[in-house]
Amino acid sequence: MQYVQRKDLLMPSLRLLCTLVSMPAVNVTEHVIAAGVLTAFKSVLLDTQATPQMRGDAAWALSNISAGTHAQAQQLMDANGTWEAICKMLEK
Repeated sequence: MQYVQRKDLLMPSLRLLCTLVSMPAVNVTEHVIAAGVLTAFKSVLLDTQATPQMRGDAAWALSNISAGTHAQAQQLMDANGTWEAICKMLEK
C-alpha cells in the first residue's frame, strides 16, 4: 500500500484504516498489516505537511496494533523505520 498522495483522500483513508485496526477481529488487523499499513502510518507520522490530527490518528492506530497479538506487535517493531518514526514523533 502506498501513502495516499491525493490530499482529498488522505483523511478518509486514514480514518478507515484506523477503524479497521481498532476492531477486535484479529484477522482484520492481520490483513491490513499484510497490505502495508505500517508503512502508510509511518509516512503520516513523518509527513511535515500532515495535520496534528492526522499524525495523532496514525499514532493511535499504531498503538492499537501494538496492543493486538504478540505477532502484530512484533511486526510493528520489525517494520523498517516505524519504531524510529514513533520515537521521532514523541520527541516533538
